[in-house]
Amino acid sequence: MTWSCLPEEGYDSAPLVTHGLALYLAIIIPWVALILALTGLLFRHRSHPFIFHRLPATSLLVIPSMLFLPAWMLYRPLLGGAPGCLWDIWSCALLLTPLFLLPVSRFLHVIFMLRLNRTLFSLIQPSMELGVQKDALISHITSTFQDWEVPLTPWILHDTPLSGTITPPKLSTVSLPGTMEEKPSDLSLILDDPMDQIALHESAPGLETREEPRQKPWWFRHRRSLQGGGPTLLVLVLIFSLILSFTTLSIFPHSPYPSGREYVQGQCLADWTSWPVFIPLTALKVGLYPIILLLNSQDQDAYSIRRDLTLHVLVDAPVSILLLTVWLPWMSQGARTSLFLSYAIITSLLSLLIVHLIPLLERWISERRSGHLDFIMTLQDVLNDPGLSEALVHFSTQDFTIEQVLFYQRPRRLTHSFEGMSTSIHSVYALSRVTPSSHHIKACAMELQAIYETYLLPGSPFEIPQAASFYQGIRDFLASGECHPRVLEEVQNQIEKTMLQHTYPHFYSIVMARGMGVRK
Repeated sequence: MTWSCLPEEGYDSAPLVTHGLALYLAIIIPWVALILALTGLLFRHRSHPFIFHRLPATSLLVIPSMLFLPAWMLYRPLLGGAPGCLWDIWSCALLLTPLFLLPVSRFLHVIFMLRLNRTLFSLIQPSMELGVQKDALISHITSTFQDWEVPLTPWILHDTPLSGTITPPKLSTVSLPGTMEEKPSDLSLILDDPMDQIALHESAPGLETREEPRQKPWWFRHRRSLQGGGPTLLVLVLIFSLILSFTTLSIFPHSPYPSGREYVQGQCLADWTSWPVFIPLTALKVGLYPIILLLNSQDQDAYSIRRDLTLHVLVDAPVSILLLTVWLPWMSQGARTSLFLSYAIITSLLSLLIVHLIPLLERWISERRSGHLDFIMTLQDVLNDPGLSEALVHFSTQDFTIEQVLFYQRPRRLTHSFEGMSTSIHSVYALSRVTPSSHHIKACAMELQAIYETYLLPGSPFEIPQAASFYQGIRDFLASGECHPRVLEEVQNQIEKTMLQHTYPHFYSIVMARGMGVRK
């Protein structure tokens, strides 16, 4: 049985009937193999930021839709027959819903990233000032050790001061915005650095005497849900809810679908049961996305997530109109079927492009770009210049890469500070006859632990995705009692490579070349 769209005269349907199954399998099997191969490649590099920020767990939910879509669309033209309307409704729920909800999940992730980076931007200047003042304070302390007649007080380690010890000097030069006293929780969460915490408490001694509990900001409390788990769960709940509603409408005793009537491709999708889902989701993508992206037009995106959403909007608008034409009553069945198959092909290719090809191509292009960079000022030159370093941090908050810059600076500052302290502390303890290594190692260990919990621990606010084996290696190193910033060299090198691939070229071309935002 062939479709009614096939011409009745001058057409030999024997090849279709004879070789329909072979042609069907020749199309479906390579398509399935291609999707599975690209999926495996995608998850192999899932820790790469270009893939990590596209929520690969949520993208995995779209794989069944991409595998089943050509099989559903080509079933009748190649194999003949006309499945019931219930088959089409289930197919619609399984196929269209995940493809619509994938950009919704990424959209929620983008909104979270914007909120997080804007909060960070309000805290980044005090954080940088505290970092500068901390280095100055360490130098001041180590230079005045010789004047002290008591053992060194490890107050910078959050230990309880010993009786008779000298109270450390206060950071009177650290200036905090007025809003920080009203919302100290934001700053205390961001500056998860033992030395930064001491500097904060010394500059605002009344904060720790607050009677009300310190409440964490909402973006920190729900960060795990907003970073992938929540959107994935939302997609699953909506998929199963729509499948249940479609099934209930189809098997209801007074179902609008008459039994015994053979439906051709596209008629079931034009019935009223699909519109409560299709119309709101289409309006969400075509209407809401451009508005939100327009309001946030000044925010850059190193991972091209915004471009993915824009691509969804630009392509889905004409594709949606294409699908709506299936419902026109005066259109011939041949034209209706051709339009619907065109919709299927466009949707399949668009899904393949956004889910698989764009992340993998971005990763490949970035690796090639890193080997052909020729800048007048290197990344190290920028980081060593206070004004340019601050401009880079400012730019990274708009480029969704703030965690990379902040992390990269922490081990560098740790190495510089503690190597400087080591010489002075050894000379001081040689006079006081106290073991020099315990306090020094403890301070280094606490700083390494703070760096790990802030940037490397899974689910942390500034999580930098790395392999699980790498996390285990750092945990074992910290548990061993040893301490040296070299444990972070591997991830430092990876972060530097990523910054050279995207963040720094963007910064160099926009901020440096145009002279924007650089404080001299």
